[in-house]
Amino acid sequence: MLTNLFNKNLLYWTLALIGTEILSYLSYLGQETYWGPINLATIFFLLASLAFALVTWFFVILMIFWLIKTNWLAKIKIWQTNFLPLVVCYLALMAWGIIRAWQMHNQSALIIKDFQPWLFICLLPIFVSIIQLPRQFKTIWQILISGALVTSLTTITLATLFAHWPNFALTNIYPWLRIHYLAEVTQVLPNFFRYFSAGQIYVLIAWVLTFIIYFLSSKGSLSKSEKNWSAFCLLLFSTTLLLSLSRSFWLGLLLSLITLLIVAIRRFQFTAKKITWLIIHLIGLFIAANLIMTATTSVVLTNIFDQRISLSEAAATSRTAQLIPLISKINKHPIIGSGWGQTFTFKSSDPRIIQQQPNGQHTTFKSEWGFLDLWLKLGFIGLIILLLILNQILKFFWQRLIHNEDQSIKQLAAFALISLVALLSVHLTSPYLNHPLGITWLVIEATLIALWIKLYVHQPLS
Repeated sequence: MLTNLFNKNLLYWTLALIGTEILSYLSYLGQETYWGPINLATIFFLLASLAFALVTWFFVILMIFWLIKTNWLAKIKIWQTNFLPLVVCYLALMAWGIIRAWQMHNQSALIIKDFQPWLFICLLPIFVSIIQLPRQFKTIWQILISGALVTSLTTITLATLFAHWPNFALTNIYPWLRIHYLAEVTQVLPNFFRYFSAGQIYVLIAWVLTFIIYFLSSKGSLSKSEKNWSAFCLLLFSTTLLLSLSRSFWLGLLLSLITLLIVAIRRFQFTAKKITWLIIHLIGLFIAANLIMTATTSVVLTNIFDQRISLSEAAATSRTAQLIPLISKINKHPIIGSGWGQTFTFKSSDPRIIQQQPNGQHTTFKSEWGFLDLWLKLGFIGLIILLLILNQILKFFWQRLIHNEDQSIKQLAAFALISLVALLSVHLTSPYLNHPLGITWLVIEATLIALWIKLYVHQPLS
């Protein structure tokens, strides 16, 4: 399922996503200039956003009827596995968060905001019902790579614009990014702006995918074109991860690399010589990515690296400031949690918060410490249950990796395993397991398990 991804379909998906991004910008221009046809796109965008907010619960009700009608559980022989209890436990955690929020009299608006992302788990039965054949996953991998390519090209382009034409970018680009909640742009140096988007998590996941395709494919299985395209994608993705200046992504990348090296040695028979060759290639890859970063922004990574890893940097200070108040709030109900929408207050040094609150006191229901945030909402019991669910998923793919000799199956299992490691690593300091993007990736991994169970019932989730 990881073969022949770099074909014309990948190009079509990439062009379609670029077209969508262009339309998004044109809709912003239409909103500003009231240019008729383009302004219709803006109106449609706003109506779609409003409709999503209004029909969230109606959507859930429809999903329940759809589940009953399609009987999706039967389609994957779910009763012959212990996959179903994981889904039930996950849904129980969602319900427990609501029960505790009601008992704690948390604000209704905050409960809804905190809980809504978890409703993306409703995509699972849709994916399971639609994806019945392994080749259908090829489309998902191609969309993943296409989305990561467009995100990377956007990141590099915007970094260049903000570095060399800041006045134009701040006047014409920045409002579009903020109005449509596409990204955060912050000035790091006088001539360098950091462009960060939550969607860059998929660049990290796509990096893992292309790494496995390029480095862990058997000799002769990739055409010259596929090898060149995967190398090109790796370079673009690496550049984007550097430009993001996200310590969370860097941590996820580091732990993913360590896991990849372990997998390469244990299951792909990499010798000391091949590991050395691999490390040299990786060093060359990130040197090249740094050169692209320097060429486009005139900034060398080493000039800002110390600042990004410093605990005195604003965002790092904000995270540190959250710890004691967050732990103090957790200690009030450490076992059973405080439910969705539970808030805590900390003193922030973030200039944007100080602008609104001169004393820096900031009350929020979201914490950057992903697992601590889950502990606050679901309690220690809920957190342990969630970790056990994630452990079962990791264990499933590890066993597929260990007990199969087929190269393509080993590659797929390695990708599923390491991409989840990347997601969990990032979640340590940037919440994604309670974010639509992270939950959607869990849905994709669960769908892959469901398809695996359907095709190989003799390989249960254990």
